[in-house]
Amino acid sequence: MLIRPTIDEPHTMVGVAEARYVGGHALWLRFEDGVEGEIDFTDDLKGRVFGPLQDLDLFKRFVVDGGALEWPNGADICHSVLYKTVLESLASTRPV
Repeated sequence: MLIRPTIDEPHTMVGVAEARYVGGHALWLRFEDGVEGEIDFTDDLKGRVFGPLQDLDLFKRFVVDGGALEWPNGADICHSVLYKTVLESLASTRPV
């Protein structure tokens, strides 16, 4: 059984180990410690750097590099932001 850390627990810098396209502007991520979840980036694709990722063909061309997500246009998201986002998503879907 995987014990998932909580948002409030201190954690080391955990990089993305694997990422897969889910659909739309969503990706499934698995981190080096086994934590996994989906992130929908739809509402975050704004501005000069991330706005171009609204184009699905470009969005799908992500790579995992150094534990972070990167796109050919220079957009990148560091692993700590991704990890926190997945943890928050997991916490919001847990039964009370």
